[in-house]
Amino acid sequence: MDSNPDAAPSATVTVESSRRAPDAPVHLTFRNGTVVVEEADGAIRVEHPANTFVLRQVPERVRRTLLRMATGLVIPDADTQAGQEGLIVLPPSLAVVIGRLERLVEYRVPDASGKDALAVETMVCESRHQPLPPSRDVPLRLSRFAYLRREADGLVLESPNSARRVRLLNSRAAGLVAALGTATTVTELVGGLGLSEVEAIRLTSHLTGAALVEQAADGVFPEDSDTARQWSFHDMLFHSRSRMGRHDYPIGGVFPFTGEIPPTPAIRPAFPGPSIALPRPDLTTVLDADPPLTVALEARRSVRKPAQDPITLRQLGEFLYRTARIRSLIDQDAEQPVPYAATSRPYPSGGATYDLEFYLTLRRCRGAEAGIYHYDPLAHRLVLVNADPADRTRLLERAMRATSGGTPPDALITLTSRFQRLSWKYAGMAYATTLKHVGVAYQTMYLIATAMKLAPCALGNGDSAEAEKILGLDHLQESSVGEFMLSAASPPSAVPARRTSWRPANDHDWHTIATERLHGQPSTHDG
Repeated sequence: MDSNPDAAPSATVTVESSRRAPDAPVHLTFRNGTVVVEEADGAIRVEHPANTFVLRQVPERVRRTLLRMATGLVIPDADTQAGQEGLIVLPPSLAVVIGRLERLVEYRVPDASGKDALAVETMVCESRHQPLPPSRDVPLRLSRFAYLRREADGLVLESPNSARRVRLLNSRAAGLVAALGTATTVTELVGGLGLSEVEAIRLTSHLTGAALVEQAADGVFPEDSDTARQWSFHDMLFHSRSRMGRHDYPIGGVFPFTGEIPPTPAIRPAFPGPSIALPRPDLTTVLDADPPLTVALEARRSVRKPAQDPITLRQLGEFLYRTARIRSLIDQDAEQPVPYAATSRPYPSGGATYDLEFYLTLRRCRGAEAGIYHYDPLAHRLVLVNADPADRTRLLERAMRATSGGTPPDALITLTSRFQRLSWKYAGMAYATTLKHVGVAYQTMYLIATAMKLAPCALGNGDSAEAEKILGLDHLQESSVGEFMLSAASPPSAVPARRTSWRPANDHDWHTIATERLHGQPSTHDG
């Protein structure tokens, strides 16, 4: 038989009229979207978007259980609920099959009234879900990595450190989670929430077994360890959810909005302000002037102090041309491997999406007025976005605070991301990909600036809200994701001395020799 995939999985079926739901610590059903098919040869096919299983030579008792789970809740037989309080103990034949189908199974946990309070789902099948009944007077608390969010029409409790996802199905469950926000015990939960002891142990045991609630050992919680304390909530969540292995959410180039939302244009619409045409470098001249790649790599360093003289428009034009211009482009074509408009630029970008935009805050530049500009990578020009000196000063001062003071740079490059260029294609990893793009853009700018004997310095942080306001951006569409200072560099009077507190390791002399060679070579990049 085929189960109806649209049938509400919460529709309870009566297994044995003599047994009431509250007496069973757990009910079994399949996750929404699961289809169970009984084949002509007796095999059972269990299909779900996450996986498909074909089970053969299934014992009759197990076969009946699986077919009933497809249309509602199944209460395991009374003798299988024995064992320690709260544990799920299944017959061996059923336990083997449920273990294999773990990612498709949903464990419904009722409260004292028999109403479903929790639904536990397995995202990563490391092992079969098993509740961990807490001791009555041992402190419990919600994991600080756990978070509650809305999904569809309900609340979901998750943690980047958990292989399970728990849906809260009624207010008693939500109240329990709120009470676990501070360290408490089962005894205190019984008194404070009006839960019975059996109910409190049952519900908290599933949250503990799902690694969403932690239990103290000798008065110390696991998350108080030195290792766990050095993970912030948002870092742990970002790391876990932007990579595979600890969740079951779609991730990668799955094109989640194809046919629903058109892709964002490959080239940002131009700003309407006045523009400055940038000089274009000559390739032969560049090749003659550039040092070898190894010299640029080894001599690269962050230089925060600008030269006495400002950067020139010619230098700025060459730098942007070599780092961020559009080399070629392709129009949207559903028949192409890339079903969206794309461009090619000097630095790499996932799927040729090129979500990054370059904005330049010029403090001083020989050949250009001070101001805040957008770099048009197709026309190779600067377009004025904001001429307010106060806004320009705010961005430059913010950059100086990020480098512990000093002299503002000649130019501050603010990198922004047009997020939908990535999220239209990638699920679960769009923002992580943006940050990878920032990293490769930084390295590209460092190498070109080093080759041109300019003063580059990437910044570790910036104020996105301030940049959005000054640049006139909608933060849901485009926001700042990186900052980079660029200035003219003072000619070194000598090779920078090695820091005495640093111990040489693997051929530090490469850096010294490369720096000598870089600065001993006459430059034709000067403006």
